[in-house]
Amino acid sequence: MTEDRFDVLTRQLAVASLSRRGVFRTAGGVLAGTVTSALFGIGRASATKPKTTPSTSPPQQVYVIRHGGKPLDPPAPPSGVDFDGNQNVNSLIPKGWQRSGALVALFAPARGPLQAGLRTPTALYSPSYGDPDKRLARRTFQTIQGLAGRLGVPIQSPVPEGQEPALAEAVVASSDEVVLICWEHEHIPALARSFPTADATTIPTVWPGDRFDVIWTFSLDPPTGRYVFGQVPQQLLEGDSDTVI
Repeated sequence: MTEDRFDVLTRQLAVASLSRRGVFRTAGGVLAGTVTSALFGIGRASATKPKTTPSTSPPQQVYVIRHGGKPLDPPAPPSGVDFDGNQNVNSLIPKGWQRSGALVALFAPARGPLQAGLRTPTALYSPSYGDPDKRLARRTFQTIQGLAGRLGVPIQSPVPEGQEPALAEAVVASSDEVVLICWEHEHIPALARSFPTADATTIPTVWPGDRFDVIWTFSLDPPTGRYVFGQVPQQLLEGDSDTVI
């Protein structure tokens, strides 16, 4: 697929998402197997991280999001589908793939400026699941897979869920300017509390199970070396809320 065609498909999906017309109400297997394969086809290739100027300061911006969407528990339609459209309980549901595509346009628009207050990531993170190939069927990886392909930035997975302090330490010690982390929602509050934040910062202790549409932001305050916590509603898909957690 050429870059022009990739941009066209991404823009079409984002426009459909932002207009809240429910594009992904088509059958999950067909949709994820055709549209997502076309949209994210380059995500399979190993991307080489672009060279950046070394920095001794922590990232200026850290974003934390939840994955795009999951099957009901106990499993019931709509089922999760992997990159190739095969049913997989660990994968995104069709609406989750739609959010994945919309996030590409949100953080790396093909044309025009970014949404006010957001920056394009220079580093991407998702949990480790032991065997690197297992990430391909996991919602956290799939949610930022298209963005990784667009940016040519690999998705790093240094630690599994449950080791949030180690992840925060690695991120703060990195030389990346803007970091985006896609994590499992029950562990996100622990990850958030692991970053050095400004005094009197209040971070929610629970990420609700029904919210997939929020970005938690950590903006570096250079004089103190600490982060200011904030929240941004994504408002990408039909049904997304304009409120924070």
